[in-house]
Amino acid sequence: MRTVCLLLLGAAVGLVPAAGVSAQPGKGKNWKGKDLEKRDLRQENLEGAVLDDAKMFLTNLKDVKAAGASFRDADLTSASLDGADLTGADFRDATLAKASFQTAVLAKANLSGLDLSETSLQRADLRGANLRNIKALGDITRADLRDADLRGANLLGAKDYAAPSAKFKGAKYDKNTKWFKGFDLENSGAVLTETDPDPVAKADPPTAAAPVPQPDPKKEPAEVEGPKGAPPAKEVKAQLEKKMWGPPATGGVTHTYDYKTFKFGEPRKGDFKTDGIPANRETVVYPVRVVVEVTRTFNDGTSKKEEKKQTYVFFKDEFGDWTFRFKSND
Repeated sequence: MRTVCLLLLGAAVGLVPAAGVSAQPGKGKNWKGKDLEKRDLRQENLEGAVLDDAKMFLTNLKDVKAAGASFRDADLTSASLDGADLTGADFRDATLAKASFQTAVLAKANLSGLDLSETSLQRADLRGANLRNIKALGDITRADLRDADLRGANLLGAKDYAAPSAKFKGAKYDKNTKWFKGFDLENSGAVLTETDPDPVAKADPPTAAAPVPQPDPKKEPAEVEGPKGAPPAKEVKAQLEKKMWGPPATGGVTHTYDYKTFKFGEPRKGDFKTDGIPANRETVVYPVRVVVEVTRTFNDGTSKKEEKKQTYVFFKDEFGDWTFRFKSND
């Protein structure tokens, strides 16, 4: 009897949702702002689900059914959505750096205004998708962009490794569309279309003219002073800019950094398991949270911006020099 009870208890424990998650994902679920980092959600039914502001770094979303789902402002960095059905999904203001959409169905999806330079769209179905004013486009080998809206889109960095394999017949473009080198516009079947207001923008009622921007008295100073014993802010920024966000040694790319937020947390005793510090000695760590806009400028004069929201811990190594460990994308 005791054995049976223990087995039943074990089964019940196995059914408890992971910490921070109220229930399993599903059709029409509201998962706004949920932390779903590194979760395995393969083949889940997420049709019509709300995943706005969700944290989905390295999340496995292969073959999910997410037609009509909303991913607005979601962080899908390095997420895998290969083979997913994302028909009519809304990705406005989402982060898709290093995300993979190979063979995914993105027909009539809204990707307007996004930076897709590091996003793989190989063999993706983008028929009728809204790609207006995208900042950059990456791998589109064998992608289907027929009837897509490319007005105002920057395609200078797009890559078609089996050119001409991507399909553009019926795609809309205007005088502001920038095509990648070697693209045969004349024979592509793309259609020059007079620019009209973005349909998304038309849905919003008109507002009063925006006021002239004023300095924000609450904005963080350029160099903040940390708690006693903390590394200088200048040292922290220099290390992050060089080791985390810096441009490659070659290639002619320059980076500039605009810090929106730079904050020190309270110092605490480090944990070798969660902070990655040496296990054989006591170490004080200083948490640092940054929100920074990184602008990359290329040799051809084009540039792209990416906002990073990250947390690190800084501490001194065995030689007394400052070093750090990455904690999370916030």
